Amino acid sequence: MQRIAVDDPDRCDITVPSVVARGPARIAVTTSGSTPAGARFMRELLTERIPADMGRLLEEAAVARHELRSNGTYRYDYTAWRERFFEPGLADVDRGETGGLGELRRRFVTGFDHSRTPLSAGRISIV
Repeated sequence: MQRIAVDDPDRCDITVPSVVARGPARIAVTTSGSTPAGARFMRELLTERIPADMGRLLEEAAVARHELRSNGTYRYDYTAWRERFFEPGLADVDRGETGGLGELRRRFVTGFDHSRTPLSAGRISIV
């Protein structure tokens, strides 16, 4: 009987990523089979550096996005999301104070002004 192992690229045709899961987020690391130990090492680094409660922050972001879409004020405004939701939320997560994430979401949704940051000017060329 021939044994096939995912860490032997010459004897198999699949690679299995090393995965970090944080709530709805999945980060997959693969080295295309060249060094499974390297992929595992990278996964361990990410696991150490991305707080376990980051998933709660992402879940609150999903609820905020849904609420903004429902009330008609949503638009993709990365600067607002980063400065007024993710950065303060991550600071709370880093301090282990995740109980206030719902309140952060509520304040973010209430104060979200989709007209605050102007859209970049587009360009149309008629030939």
